[in-house]
Amino acid sequence: MRLDLKTWAFIIYLSFAFDSLLKLNIGVQLHIGICAILLTNVMFFLTSPNKILGPLRRDYSFSIFIGYCFLNGIYFSEPGFLSILTYLIIATNVMIYCANTFKFLDGKLLHYFQIFMVITGIGQYLSFKLFGIQLSFINAEHYEKGSSVSFRLRGFFIEPNWFAITFAFNTLLLIKTNIIAFIKENKVLFLATVITMILNGSLTTIAILVVIYTFPLMKKSPTKGALVSVLMISVLAGVFSFRGAINQKSDDESVLNQASRWIPITRVIDFYSAKNYEDLLIGHGLGSWGTIAVKNRLSVLVYDIDADARDGSETPVFLFELGIIGLIILLWDSIRLFLKCPRSEFHIRGGIILFIACLAFYPTLKFWMYMPYYFYMRRIAYEPQPFSSSQARYRTNLLPQNWKSKVPQH
Repeated sequence: MRLDLKTWAFIIYLSFAFDSLLKLNIGVQLHIGICAILLTNVMFFLTSPNKILGPLRRDYSFSIFIGYCFLNGIYFSEPGFLSILTYLIIATNVMIYCANTFKFLDGKLLHYFQIFMVITGIGQYLSFKLFGIQLSFINAEHYEKGSSVSFRLRGFFIEPNWFAITFAFNTLLLIKTNIIAFIKENKVLFLATVITMILNGSLTTIAILVVIYTFPLMKKSPTKGALVSVLMISVLAGVFSFRGAINQKSDDESVLNQASRWIPITRVIDFYSAKNYEDLLIGHGLGSWGTIAVKNRLSVLVYDIDADARDGSETPVFLFELGIIGLIILLWDSIRLFLKCPRSEFHIRGGIILFIACLAFYPTLKFWMYMPYYFYMRRIAYEPQPFSSSQARYRTNLLPQNWKSKVPQH
């Protein structure tokens, strides 16, 4: 039986809305959607090898970064190298898969994904608030520690922040460049999206979304921009209020939690100031943070030696493991992608900015392979058509009807 690639891609993308529910524990945790992507890439390789090589050539700056990580890791051969490299190899496979299937990304798919995220998110939150039941499919004890993680909306995700990243990226793809048109056509879904964002309580992602949608609109139409600004800032204020209400930590602990994003950077810089230039340029090797950095007390979150450990954010870890050269290559990749993307597709440019912001605030490297939405954005940046801001928008009032007659055909 011949595989319908469009339906296959549809199912795979939706599977990422359910995160830990669909993760297999086979010694390592692997998502069913990722297994399907790897299987699809094997099929691509067997039928048309250029489908594998083409995306690597087109997205050459990302390929160069992965290549540098590999050579850096081989040179130092730290205990955590192979484990971290595996995450990067899988993420590269997701990039290749998305480059070959982005033409199937349409409004219907993004709306269903948003609906699933809203329903699972609010369902999980109400389960906890009304019945005291924490829905968990992996690591149930994670939610017993009493921090804000236990009290925030997270859907079927292990972490509220991972839910927030996924939700923010899909929201950008869904709304595209015309937020006012989206609100008019999708009032119920927009309201549900706002409620979900507030109950999730992620400050970083909502702040980036505010910037992405207020500045361009303010420049184009001050009146409409002012209205959207008030709306978006109100949502941000709601997030601040929610986080303040559920804060289970003392003021000192809250400060420490925020400082965990930047104190490791200062410690890494101080550590390198006593070293030679070679260490500063090429780092200590991919996968060395959990051993060398932790041993030298550069982290404020990790104290026990663990070869696979990351930290509160990815920035100090990349600087320590890959050096200035690695960090420059990663930033060059994002800058190149940003400049390659047409200005009219500012939501895609915003997604690139969001990716960089996530590096500064979250340990995202192990999450890259769960981010097909970001890799779809990378593909769209190179070639906006057929999925551009001018494409007809799929309409829905939370539960879509008669979609077959409304979805643009590719």
